[in-house]
Amino acid sequence: MINKDTQFKFTTQGNNPEVVERLPSNIAGDPGEVVRIFDQFENLGNIKTSGLDLDLGYKTETSLGDFKINYILNYALNYEDIRTGVALILKKVSSSNPKCVGQLQPLG
Repeated sequence: MINKDTQFKFTTQGNNPEVVERLPSNIAGDPGEVVRIFDQFENLGNIKTSGLDLDLGYKTETSLGDFKINYILNYALNYEDIRTGVALILKKVSSSNPKCVGQLQPLG
């Protein structure tokens, strides 16, 4: 799983062999295929979010059996990366699929 911290680590330290393990490449200028990124999940409190969570469920018993319907919705109202030295760029995927995806880039 790649989370935003893994992407940040790769973007800022991708050429460091202690952080990113790569296969050797015969192509000039190609650093090689990424095999492993040495990272771990850390909850450092560097994201502020607010949003809505909705969890609806319905269950009915019939002569044919029991039926359950569940609907879960999560909607982010605000997403802020409070880590210093990083710009988070959010973009809308499409009008029919309004989820946002982010890309971390070092400032400077």
